Amino acid sequence: MDFTLSVEEAMLKESIDCFMLDYASRRPASLAAPHGRDPTIWRSVIELGWLPAGFSEDVGGFGLGAVAEILIHEGIGRGLMVEPVLAATLAARVIALAAPEGRCAALLAPLFSGDRLIILAHDEPEARGDVQLVEAHAVRDSQGFRLSGRKAMIDSAPGADQLLISARIDGADLALFLVEASHLAGRMRVCRTIDGRAAAEIDLDGAVFSASALLAVGPQVANAINVAHDHAIVAAAADALGAMESALAITAEYLKTRHQFGVPISSFQALQHKLADMVVAIEQARSIILCGVAALSSGDSAERARGVSAAKVLVMTSARLVGAHAVQLHGGIGVTEEHLISHYFRRLTAFAIRFGGADYHLSRFVTSQDGL
Repeated sequence: MDFTLSVEEAMLKESIDCFMLDYASRRPASLAAPHGRDPTIWRSVIELGWLPAGFSEDVGGFGLGAVAEILIHEGIGRGLMVEPVLAATLAARVIALAAPEGRCAALLAPLFSGDRLIILAHDEPEARGDVQLVEAHAVRDSQGFRLSGRKAMIDSAPGADQLLISARIDGADLALFLVEASHLAGRMRVCRTIDGRAAAEIDLDGAVFSASALLAVGPQVANAINVAHDHAIVAAAADALGAMESALAITAEYLKTRHQFGVPISSFQALQHKLADMVVAIEQARSIILCGVAALSSGDSAERARGVSAAKVLVMTSARLVGAHAVQLHGGIGVTEEHLISHYFRRLTAFAIRFGGADYHLSRFVTSQDGL
């Protein structure tokens, strides 16, 4: 697979880099916004075309593919952006793969234009990254569907216009329900993640949806969720890569300016070794992310699972090393709210548990190998 940037991808990267330079001064506004989304910044993201960039043209995207999404999320990680780019593209991919053809364009157009924010509510407390584990279920009744179950830590749900909720109908077929977020506002327990994103747990017990809320049902729903999550995992890994790159740059600069015994501590060989370890870990992460991108284009679901889970585990390992070394090399100031390196450490810590941890992905990797 050729990873040389095309003209369009190079232009996209340039625009991302320019935007993220400006975002640093605007990030406090995003963190202070009630739902972690500053309207001005979000409008800029929409105008830059980040949401549809990786989608095919037949669903209203720009057709730039997975590489474009990696470039976008690497930039987002470098700047610690908290706006729901990943959450929105995750929902968009599920819609593109599972929604009936007649409704797909009608749902994606306002999402890509920023007029509506749709968020996928799929993760559950017991799943721990396993997207196939869905215990929420819906029972048909005279009013439509009555639901039960819970959704856990749904990224950007508090600021969504609509929620795409997964549940099993009568305990069997997996289905997607599209509902107004306001319909479930009283059922959300809103919180912030360790890295500043808005999230919510949703209690579905006793919730009633009309029959028209049913968007899709059947095997295509499970497939859409699996594929969309794999794309999201690789994108999140790119986000972590961007955060690691910035953490390394900040740490290296700090070692040059911090003096002990009359010399910069960057001259200490032991500290140079730690910086070298960080560089190696980042390059390993970059390489495995490219393998993950290649796996996304595979028509073999087992091969895709192997590549994506391998990327998740290795990037997680690199993120822990880089985050720990960055904080250690800064000393006590590295864990304070005021110092930026603590925010990068939290971003990398959040990645370790987002979309499943090492145990799940190692098990998934081994299981997919068994099919060879």
